[in-house]
Amino acid sequence: MHAEAQRRRTVIDRQDDRADRGNEDGAHQVTAALLQALNDTGWTAPAQAACYWVGEAMHKTDFKDLRQVPENVQALAGILAANAVHLANLLQQEPYPGVAPSR
Repeated sequence: MHAEAQRRRTVIDRQDDRADRGNEDGAHQVTAALLQALNDTGWTAPAQAACYWVGEAMHKTDFKDLRQVPENVQALAGILAANAVHLANLLQQEPYPGVAPSR
C-alpha cells in the first residue's frame, strides 16, 4: 500500500445522508457539494440521500414554525431513513472489498 494511503484514516465503511432547508437551487448545490466531498473521502450515500423543504415562494415561514410537517416531506424523510438503514445493514454484512473494516 502507498505510504500516503497508509497515513489516511479509512472511512469506506461509513454512510451519510442529509436534510436541508432553503431554496431549491441552494439545497441541490449544498447536497451535491457535500455528497461529492463525502464520496471523495470514502463515504457512501444511500439512494435518495437528501431531503429538503423550501416552503412557499416569497413567504417568510420557517420550517420550525410549521404546525405540521408537510406530508411530502414526511414521506421523503421516511424513504431517506429506510434507505440509510438498508445501506448500513448491507455494509455491515458485506463491507467493500479490499479495505479492512475500521472497527
